[in-house]
Amino acid sequence: MENLVKELGEDCPWTKEVSPTVMLGWLKSECKEVASEIREAIKNPSSNLTSLKSELGDILFDAHMLNSICSRTFSFPPTETFEMGCKKVERRTPYMKSWGDGRNAETMEEAERIWQEVKRMEKKEEETVRAEDETSPSTGIQSKISNMCSNFDLDCGTNGTLLIASAWAAGVGCGVLGFRYLQIHAASAKSAA
Repeated sequence: MENLVKELGEDCPWTKEVSPTVMLGWLKSECKEVASEIREAIKNPSSNLTSLKSELGDILFDAHMLNSICSRTFSFPPTETFEMGCKKVERRTPYMKSWGDGRNAETMEEAERIWQEVKRMEKKEEETVRAEDETSPSTGIQSKISNMCSNFDLDCGTNGTLLIASAWAAGVGCGVLGFRYLQIHAASAKSAA
């Protein structure tokens, strides 16, 4: 499947153009179809599972496609998501003999409790790092945006940097073209003043 998705990403015009949001919609749609097939299999245990297996294959395909499209759109290696996913599961299952820390989980409930406990600790650590990033001038978003502005010879000033940082945090992209646009408008505003 990995090779199939890679080939589609390189040679299929639809795959080259589709956005992560559109692909996510397809994945959600397939999840609904799988839910329907699972309900049917539970109602009729002797039923043919071909449809369920086919729909599960669609989910796997769409998940791989979404990963590939996000990788292309946001410029990260597609393998990073697999590595991060594996590491997360290993951290949250420390009772496993192959990689665990010696904790023990004999029941589903114990495994769930440990998973949630580790997840809470991870979230708390993420919030601490995020709070440090927001208050630290060397690592904060505002500082990063200010540096990007200066790379384009754009003097945003404090208010401009805050505006761009706010847009970025809200999910509004400010790529190279966005910075060039701001650079042109900043220059024309300076000359008008």
